[in-house]
Amino acid sequence: MTTRICNKCGKVLSSYDDFKLNYRFGYGSKNDNDEIDLDLCNECLDKLIGWLRQQCKHDIIVQNG
Repeated sequence: MTTRICNKCGKVLSSYDDFKLNYRFGYGSKNDNDEIDLDLCNECLDKLIGWLRQQCKHDIIVQNG
């Protein structure tokens, strides 16, 4: 099993404290065919989501339940 580390703070991630995003950019992007591989702990994810919510015109959070 590979040890995963938060890209932002460097914390070693456990199986319950993590967020993973892997995305390959398509053509037409300034990052054509590059790939993003992002691992975040819950604390860094909360900070990122808070910042993203401020940047977006429409809320990115969907309330379930």
